[in-house]
Amino acid sequence: MKKLLIILAIMMAVSMTSSSWAFYMDFEEGLGNDGANIVGIPGVTFTTSAGLPWVYGDSNTGSYNTHSVDLNLWFGSYNHYGYVFAWLGVSGNWGRIDFTDQNGTWFQTGVCSASTFTADAYDDTDNIIDTATLPSGNLGWPNVTDMAWLRVDAPVGKTISYIIMHDSGNYWEVDNMTGDMAGGTQPIPEPGTLLLLGAGLVGLVGYGKLRLQRRKK
Repeated sequence: MKKLLIILAIMMAVSMTSSSWAFYMDFEEGLGNDGANIVGIPGVTFTTSAGLPWVYGDSNTGSYNTHSVDLNLWFGSYNHYGYVFAWLGVSGNWGRIDFTDQNGTWFQTGVCSASTFTADAYDDTDNIIDTATLPSGNLGWPNVTDMAWLRVDAPVGKTISYIIMHDSGNYWEVDNMTGDMAGGTQPIPEPGTLLLLGAGLVGLVGYGKLRLQRRKK
């Protein structure tokens, strides 16, 4: 019994360390901080691109031509969620986002653009390992009531080091980003791991009760 518990504990440890963890960014921490640089998001870095920093755009200021999809607040034509979106200002036609440990497995973002928009995923040797493009007319602007969605995935045996997003007209913003890191420092157990953990706990409780009963005899 003791050997079984030891083996189970090793299996749980391996499963936990090999699990992945996800991030989600809705940028609402930028509410009231219109134009402030986007920093401090665990796992990713919003890298200054062509000399321009990523910044928060706060539609609550009334200064933007935007529409909040989920709040149904109409300030204009460009769709996003909540009050806040991410962008590089009116002259930023491309933006880079780095995975801190160069270990991304997938990345998805909502986008609204007035022209064709592309997301490219790069590995740590600066090779494109996946790309996704939305043509003009399918980008949530100006007569569509939701954002469009772009996703890139790392092929088997590869991980994403950074993402570069770009359009052809300098009129775009992004929101509600999600992604996944392999072997991150903040693992979120997958369903199989949780079942294994539960089985281990049940086994430990049963083993403890059995030892207690033997002592009473």
